[in-house]
Amino acid sequence: MSGVTDLDELLATMEPALVAGSFVYASVQASDIAAHLARGPIGLFREEEGITLILPADAADGLSASGPMRMITLTVHSSLEAVGLTAAFATDQRGHQRQCGCRLPSRPYIRAGAGRRTGARNAAGAIPRGA
Repeated sequence: MSGVTDLDELLATMEPALVAGSFVYASVQASDIAAHLARGPIGLFREEEGITLILPADAADGLSASGPMRMITLTVHSSLEAVGLTAAFATDQRGHQRQCGCRLPSRPYIRAGAGRRTGARNAAGAIPRGA
């Protein structure tokens, strides 16, 4: 299955799920990546200035990291060719912004600040559904 491309269908059928735990972004030098894989990153991005890891917050000791964030997985199989899904939930009605990403096969996920406990917990319910 190649995934859903219709934005209205994606919004109507997704089931947001709050993932247990808090996560952070931490950057390391590309030459040091092997030493950090034991931290159990759930994702990473290779960038010109180094590698950004997405780690469980408790695995980031000793690293310069972002503040803790909660992860919300959207249980919908979206196509990489789908347009508009990220924009639909990147900012909520109160202007709280969220970090967005995707893994393959295509299941979008978002991160909301863990400091806003109720905001992170309620973010899934605030994501717009269909037109």
